[in-house]
Amino acid sequence: MQISPSDAQTLKILTPFVYGALGACVYLLRSLHEHIYDRSFDRRHKGEYYNRILLGTISGGILVLLFPLPKDGTAVIGDSAVAFLAGYNTDLLFSAIERVTAAVLPKTAPTPPTVVKAPAPTPPPPGP
Repeated sequence: MQISPSDAQTLKILTPFVYGALGACVYLLRSLHEHIYDRSFDRRHKGEYYNRILLGTISGGILVLLFPLPKDGTAVIGDSAVAFLAGYNTDLLFSAIERVTAAVLPKTAPTPPTVVKAPAPTPPPPGP
């Protein structure tokens, strides 16, 4: 079965997202194993687990698409491994993004508003 060039391109774009999701799922399996072992698992945190998978999916895909590795054979690991690691450790990725953002766009202290005071009224001159 032949894959059309457009399908091949679509698969190439989607692959890092899938590996990012896989990395997030491996992280969750590891952390859920500890919660189940300690009998501290709480179903109320289910939304956080889904959120972690979503963040891992996006992190893995965006990192590989925005910062592609060189294709000349000098890269130590492949795009899929980078996407997997980004999905596995989203906390590290987002803290790095925040550090870069702070370096590029430093926060400046807001300037306080200037208050213009009206001149004090002068007393009327003494009368005759």
